[in-house]
Amino acid sequence: MKKSSFFIVVLLGFILAGCGGGDSSSSNFSSSKVPTIPTTYTPNDGRLLASQCAQCHGTNGYSVSSWDSIAGEGDLIEEFREYPLSHIMGAQAQGYSDSEVALMQDYLSTLSDGSSKDESEEKDDENEEDDD
Repeated sequence: MKKSSFFIVVLLGFILAGCGGGDSSSSNFSSSKVPTIPTTYTPNDGRLLASQCAQCHGTNGYSVSSWDSIAGEGDLIEEFREYPLSHIMGAQAQGYSDSEVALMQDYLSTLSDGSSKDESEEKDDENEEDDD
């Protein structure tokens, strides 16, 4: 019985040592890495409504699966309404008014669709070419 208790104590010691043992001096966070909490927030109704889309179409409308990416889309109202109720998008469309779909469209149209580089990437590419 005493051998098993000793084994458990030793095992817990190794586990706690691997976790830092609760000693505040071995914390994984330094004061310089503490995130800054925003002091202001501007609500965006389109972003809130479009958050439902991320389940299939990916975070910020950029899909990494077989679903279409919708980032950068500008014609959601027409697309939303063309699906029959038997289709998942037709069923989803029933839950939104045209004004809500317009808010989502406005938000998604501001997102990069991933097909073009931003200006900083283009400048980096130009600088690499100049070095050759």
